[in-house]
Amino acid sequence: MVQVYTYDTPEWYQHPQFTNMTDALHICATGNVKQGILEKYKSNFSNVITVHAVIKEFELSRDWYNPENRLQQYLTLSREIQQYEFNNEELAYSFKANKEQVLETIRFLVEAGQKPSDLDEKVKTKQERAFQIIWSDFEKITDACSEHRHLLQSSVGAQKFRNQFKLLKNNTIFLHGFYFITPNQQVFFKYLERLGFQLIFFQYYDERFPTTFDFIKQFINEEYGWSSDWHITKTLQNQSATLGTQFLSGYEDGRVNQASIKKEIIKYPTFFDFLQDVVIPLHSGEQSTEWNEQNKIFAPQAKQLNQLLQTQYPMLDSYKQNFLSHPIGRFLINIHEVWQEGQLKLHESLIMELFSSGWLVDEKTEEDARNYTYDLKQIFPYFKGCETLEQWKNTIEKLYMESEKLLGLFGATDVNTREAQFATPFSNLSYLSLPLERIAQIRKFFQEIEYLAKSLFSSEDGASCIDEHFRKLRLLLQKRRDLSVDTDSLELKLLNQLIRRLENIKERVDFLYDDIHSALYLYLNGKFSDKEDKGEIITEFLEVDGEMFKQRPEKVWLAGIDEHGLPFGKASLPWPLTQQTIEELGKENVAVQLFLNRNKAVKQISRFLFFIALEFLSIENLQCSWLSNRGNHDNLNSTMYVRQLGFIPKLYSPIQFPADKEFETYEADLPLPTAGELASFKQTIDEEVVQMEYLLCPKRFYYSRILQPYSTISEDFVHGFVYSTTFKTALSLSREIKGRESDASKIAEQLTPYFPQFEQYRVDSIVQHSKNYAYRNFTKNIKKIKENIVFPGLTTALKGKLKQNITPVNIATIFDPTNSFEAKPSKNCKYCPHQSYCISAQYQVDE
Repeated sequence: MVQVYTYDTPEWYQHPQFTNMTDALHICATGNVKQGILEKYKSNFSNVITVHAVIKEFELSRDWYNPENRLQQYLTLSREIQQYEFNNEELAYSFKANKEQVLETIRFLVEAGQKPSDLDEKVKTKQERAFQIIWSDFEKITDACSEHRHLLQSSVGAQKFRNQFKLLKNNTIFLHGFYFITPNQQVFFKYLERLGFQLIFFQYYDERFPTTFDFIKQFINEEYGWSSDWHITKTLQNQSATLGTQFLSGYEDGRVNQASIKKEIIKYPTFFDFLQDVVIPLHSGEQSTEWNEQNKIFAPQAKQLNQLLQTQYPMLDSYKQNFLSHPIGRFLINIHEVWQEGQLKLHESLIMELFSSGWLVDEKTEEDARNYTYDLKQIFPYFKGCETLEQWKNTIEKLYMESEKLLGLFGATDVNTREAQFATPFSNLSYLSLPLERIAQIRKFFQEIEYLAKSLFSSEDGASCIDEHFRKLRLLLQKRRDLSVDTDSLELKLLNQLIRRLENIKERVDFLYDDIHSALYLYLNGKFSDKEDKGEIITEFLEVDGEMFKQRPEKVWLAGIDEHGLPFGKASLPWPLTQQTIEELGKENVAVQLFLNRNKAVKQISRFLFFIALEFLSIENLQCSWLSNRGNHDNLNSTMYVRQLGFIPKLYSPIQFPADKEFETYEADLPLPTAGELASFKQTIDEEVVQMEYLLCPKRFYYSRILQPYSTISEDFVHGFVYSTTFKTALSLSREIKGRESDASKIAEQLTPYFPQFEQYRVDSIVQHSKNYAYRNFTKNIKKIKENIVFPGLTTALKGKLKQNITPVNIATIFDPTNSFEAKPSKNCKYCPHQSYCISAQYQVDE
């Protein structure tokens, strides 16, 4: 038998049901309700749990909610969608783009007790017909759906439930905070009722405001299998008006009542402002990197805002242990991205992600690829046009051979010296400036990427067995774990956890390689975990009712309460089902009808929760705010609720520092150069070409001569000038040595291995232009050649002007702490090797 009792105050000690509650099991709708009840009644109730935990952890149903099983379901369904013969490409694309939503709809219907055949004669659209067939075929491959549906419709498992949730002496279950009931909760509660447990809905209800509170009766009534005979308990007598009662009174008598208390609401222009003003100050006061759950921030858009926090303040994610917030998760995603369109492919950003992850390691030397990311960026221009892994591997081999050839021709030079700039004709090309041993190590990392990719994607037909693929992945992770490379303790903990979890994947069903990247992304991002929001910085506004049980001296934030946040919007329909089809299903299925009822009651639910916040939280400690610009919404106003009460908007200004605020200073302990280093540097800057660079732009000089021995060029545009200088030099040198003009085409052919990124038409154009301007005498033009090496692209006139204005550079001036090396932005910035990271650089669009 099911009963319904209400209360109008969180003080239950005098409630008629209190004596029956002490030994009962208490199931709470949310984690915050559970937390509140435990805080207030910790000495009275010991068996308090959330409905989420009960459903997901019950021994007979937990496999259905296991994230590894959901991953397997996704891969199985993806293969079914791929193999289904759609009538047109648009329909096929819609299903392939919405695979996650299709799986969620299937699970929604299964949890509501529906079968594919229940859609007979109800589906109307092409999408719905395709969905029904795909769902039916999916259930033929996996037994998970039928097994879960059968469990929820059965009457088995009573003793297992009693043992697991400590109901050995009492058969009563109190249900708290269920002001609406979801389809899966409805089906599970009916299952518990069949097992013989006595269910008592214990619901907050204030009979003074039936227009708002009576929405709860749309979920808990006899029509839906519960009771319409509610036991209303009235405790409050002659209560004075509060901000909460003033708010709801307007919906009873139709009059707008301005609040007697003038409350401020802060307007934040952006989420970043809110982050800086609220979240970071709250967290900076904590000793741990974990978020203190006593800091309560509620928002209607909590999910969206938490995702923003995860990207902008990832250190707080350590408690949640989201794999994609850590290098191990991103590395696994990236190595699976190598498989594209039936081939093993690479691109610059993917390779850089793999190198910088900390998980790409040379197994023999245990060298970490993170130490080679700068070198990698330097050689990227050489790989222009490479797409497949095989092309990248062959090109790195070619680069090694050409670099080795140059070493044989010109001899070894210490690349860390300034003399190395003129050691070979190609020293200023970024990809030919690296030591041979570093190119060799990068080649080994490419081989490691190939090994990992081919280990995971060994099948030639683009498909594999689910358990076999994840067995390989688990072995690779174990192998990497055993290397003695420095690994963060949290990262190692996550790795061990992931290895254990992957052992649960045992489905011997084929999947397509094309689906594994998206499936793994959803899995590692926690999309399949369906965990409670423990550790989330911002809590769903739906959970604010748990605050009524707490005594809070601290501030509580109601954030994001804008015109689109409150009242709540309707929940989106399960894709691809239409409203009409859902309504047809709801006529025969109570659980589905409850989904529709929730959408009908969003306004009442919103008022109910806002009333609780105003009624039970200290008005002095209640901090209300909204974001005027959020997502795709600009210039948002605050919710109508605060405007109804006459809250006073206040624009947030970041310039609000206390007068006595002290800022820490940091003094860098940098080693000063030795006398020998100064002498060597003095000799270098005495060169005319170096002094010209200082005159051209002190900041360029700083980047090229102070921070490194010399600069190298990685911009493809400037490589054309390097090619021209090299070609003219070679033509002039051959004329001087041989006494006659060399064949320009042969010189161009000899240069080709060092500029493989150039198309033939570009080479022909440069050669045709440059041979008319070759240096007549190589020996006499050494200075000019050096100038062209240091300043590729600059006009002869500008270089002549620089030489005329040269004044000796005083080394004391250079190392003077007041020397800021100010930039001289101009149209010549496009030739500068530092343009990509110099904040003062001028671009063509600025000219």
